[in-house]
Amino acid sequence: MKMKRFVGFLVGGLALALTVALFGTALAQVQPPYFDTVGQWTTPAGIEHNQFWKEYSYSMTPTPASGILVYATPALASAASTAVADLNSSRPPAVRPMSVVGYYEGSDVKINWANCPADQYALGCVLIDEWSNMSTHNVYTWKRATAYIRPNLLGSSWTSQSLAAVIGHELLHLHGLNDQYGSGGTCNSSVISQMDKFYNSYGNLVPCDYYFPASFDIYNWAEYKNTSRYDRNNEYVWGDGAVISYWQDYAWSDYWIRTAYQKWNGSAWVNIVIANGTATNGSHREVPGATGWLVGQGFNLAWYGVQNQIVRVCAVPIYNYVQVGAFYTCSPEFWYGVY
Repeated sequence: MKMKRFVGFLVGGLALALTVALFGTALAQVQPPYFDTVGQWTTPAGIEHNQFWKEYSYSMTPTPASGILVYATPALASAASTAVADLNSSRPPAVRPMSVVGYYEGSDVKINWANCPADQYALGCVLIDEWSNMSTHNVYTWKRATAYIRPNLLGSSWTSQSLAAVIGHELLHLHGLNDQYGSGGTCNSSVISQMDKFYNSYGNLVPCDYYFPASFDIYNWAEYKNTSRYDRNNEYVWGDGAVISYWQDYAWSDYWIRTAYQKWNGSAWVNIVIANGTATNGSHREVPGATGWLVGQGFNLAWYGVQNQIVRVCAVPIYNYVQVGAFYTCSPEFWYGVY
């Protein structure tokens, strides 16, 4: 049986393909966890994040909005419901829950019972059908996609569990997660992940590891959405009393910033005002620890009656109005006079 991996760009989309069933296990290093592209400023512009446009565009509104709407052809409806339920139970708090819907028009992802157009030997793949150019933030996000599940297998059969698992695998690609195959396209014994391969076990396809997100997947998903930080770079007081602060952005994704302006009351730090999303943020991070992007924030504390007091500024990323960093990073204290 042919073993083949396909991950690459095609006309009309990005193919993230699951390979065919195989036998054997190989030692291998953990693969890169995410699909984010390396080049930010490319010509023509490519994707910068494997983000869903609703998650991105609604990231600074408290208004309830749906997450990914999944439509599955009738033969896959039950398996898709199981896959979505498994993923929703593992999703990071900042990710809106996915839903299975009974209509194609208006859905975001179609689960199709057909061979992958990019690789007919793949058990499954997902292709981006439509991109969304978020011009205000200079970032491309995916808008509609189709996941293909191979219906006809040679010498193997799908079970209801394995169908749900492969659909979940493809949906996790749409949340940014990478494959975790072993060297040569075999099962990877160095990691336990739903993003690992499938193989033939007594005529049935089974995953190398889990039918649902493993702790490795849940961690990476949370890292991609939730873990980031702003490191203090500099702050000063402008002539009219505005406190200007700059923050070094270390984010996998694009975040807005929540800043807390605080004063010292003699025994503790007390919030003066908390400002959400007023920074200009275009982090576009592709690699951990990427540097070079500063986020600026400013607020006039004199409007709040502050004068001749010790103050500081603290910052934390937010996404979908959810605080995604565990702790604020705070500037050194400084004196705020009369303005």
